[in-house]
Formats: sequence, structure tokens, C-alpha cells
Amino acid sequence: MTSKLPENLRKFRIRAGLKQEDLAQKLGKTKSVISNWERGINRPDAETIAKICAILNVTPNEILGWDEEENEAKEEEKDDITIAAHIEGEELTEEEQKEIEDFIQFVLSKRKKKQ
Repeated sequence: MTSKLPENLRKFRIRAGLKQEDLAQKLGKTKSVISNWERGINRPDAETIAKICAILNVTPNEILGWDEEENEAKEEEKDDITIAAHIEGEELTEEEQKEIEDFIQFVLSKRKKKQ
């Protein structure tokens, strides 16, 4: 299993509109520390990961890539299901669509547990 932390840290930092220097300052670290994390040279400790998640507004699962691994496993297991929905005059954002897809997977996982 390869670590997704370096890639995800960079992705979520950029999404938050922060430079390495900005994140470093918020964490009381140096830019080179952030750079080393993003290149996979070093890793932050658990307490620092929690602080990073709060700053970037993500979960530890997201920053560590555990959600991605879980979703990949679910994709391999899930049946082909198509759900169509129409909301008059409203379009869902990508985030809202993802939330609905996650809920569907949650419902399906409950079914599998009962079997």
C-alpha cells in the first residue's frame, strides 16, 4: 500500500488556496517541512495531521487516502446500479452528487452486512 498523504496534502492545500508557506505558518513549521511531506520524504505525526485536517477542512481519512482505498474496493465489489433523479429547476453540485453517491454506497453496505 502506497501512501496517498503527499499527493493529497498538496491537492487539499491548493484547494484551500494556501501556499506551502501559508500552511507552514499556520502549523508553526517551515516551508521545507511542508515540501518534504508533499514529496513523501517525511510524514507529519498524528497530532499534526489532525491540525492539518482542521486547517484544510478535510478528514484524516481523506488526507491519508483511506477513503480512496475504500471507494476503490467498493467499486470492485458493487453491482452495476444506475440511479436517476430529477429536481425541478435545480442542479446538484459535484459535491452534492458525491454525497448522494456516498449515501447510496452506505445503504448498499448495510444490505451486504445483513446477508
